Amino acid sequence: MRRLAVASVLMLVSFGFALGKDIPAVITKVEGKKVTFTMTKDGKKETVTLSVADNAKFFTGKEDKDTKKIEADEPLEGGLSNKVFKKLFKKGIRALIVTDDDNRIMEIRVPPGGKKQPKERQ
Repeated sequence: MRRLAVASVLMLVSFGFALGKDIPAVITKVEGKKVTFTMTKDGKKETVTLSVADNAKFFTGKEDKDTKKIEADEPLEGGLSNKVFKKLFKKGIRALIVTDDDNRIMEIRVPPGGKKQPKERQ
C-alpha cells in the first residue's frame, strides 16, 4: 500500500507541470488527436505527448511585447488538419499550448514565423 501511495505522488508531481497552464513549446509531431512537443522545465528540455480535447481551439498568434506571451489572433481553420500542423519542419513549430486541469490541450496558438526554432531566452 505504501508503494502505491509513493508511486501515485511521484506520478502526480511529474505530470503536474502541465496542469491548467500556458506552455511555451515546440510542436514536433501531430498524430491523430495527440500532440508531441518539447518544452523547457527548470532549464532542461522535456518531450511530452498530450491529447487534444474535442472542443480545443486553434489560432494564429501574436506576441505581446509587454508580457512576452503569445496572444490569440485569427482562428486556424481545420484545427489539427490545418497545413501548419501537416508540414512540421525538422525542428518543429513554435506554439503556446494551453491545457486544462485534466492535462488535455484546450488551445494551441502558433505565432507568425512559428515554423522557426525559438531562441533560448536568458
